[in-house]
Amino acid sequence: DVSLPGVPARPVPALPPGAVDRSDFNLKCVACGLCIANCRGGCLSVSTSLKRFGQPEMDFRHGYCLTGCAQQCAKVCPAGAIRPLDGVERKNVHVGHAIWKRELCIRETEGVQCTACSRKCPVGAIHVVEGFPVVDKGKCIGCGACEHVCPARPMPAIFVKGFERQR
Repeated sequence: DVSLPGVPARPVPALPPGAVDRSDFNLKCVACGLCIANCRGGCLSVSTSLKRFGQPEMDFRHGYCLTGCAQQCAKVCPAGAIRPLDGVERKNVHVGHAIWKRELCIRETEGVQCTACSRKCPVGAIHVVEGFPVVDKGKCIGCGACEHVCPARPMPAIFVKGFERQR
């Protein structure tokens, strides 16, 4: 059995694509859970933060935001908190960016030549340079594929920091 990693302390939690602006999302979201139940990538979970209790946020322990997703989360949102991307492909919506922590990476802690994060990145935003992953923050869309596959325990060595406003 492989253990699930812990949840990193994110400076800003990532929201589903189409949530656009955090303050607007927080006002509109009714915490119904329909987006969580219908997420094809399995990456939405219920927030336990007192400010956002019950609202969805990205959690990459069980999945990640798929670039080919039909955005079921927006289709089922009754409050308009998650808007349809309307002609914009998921790979062009930046919900956050990955941050790599050298001190947690098994390349550093175990001396293992792991390339899981760079191989899994669907947009080619992570490259191994001089033996260590480097994140191109301009290219990274915050999908969480890298965090999902990171084998470091008890915490992943790479995690997604969300944006206050998606781009």
